[in-house]
Amino acid sequence: MLFSEFASLTPVIKLQLTRDRSIDSFVTDSRKPVVSESSVFFAMKGDRHDGHKYLQELYKLGLRQFVVEAAVDVTAFPDANILQVPSARRALQ
Repeated sequence: MLFSEFASLTPVIKLQLTRDRSIDSFVTDSRKPVVSESSVFFAMKGDRHDGHKYLQELYKLGLRQFVVEAAVDVTAFPDANILQVPSARRALQ
């Protein structure tokens, strides 16, 4: 599946699509990322955590696809695909 195809399956607020990459794994834990151009990190907010705090670190490690709940400055991620959704958890399901 391509990132653009995933975007068509969920309500999208915002999309930055720099290169339509395939998806081969989903990452929800920033401490154990599967670093690949085909991985997608789901940044979820909770009462005690916020995955958005780790976007820059994961980008530096090589992740290039993100599903976020909060607005992000896309200029900080020039080569990334970024999809903003109301709920990253729901998009993952």
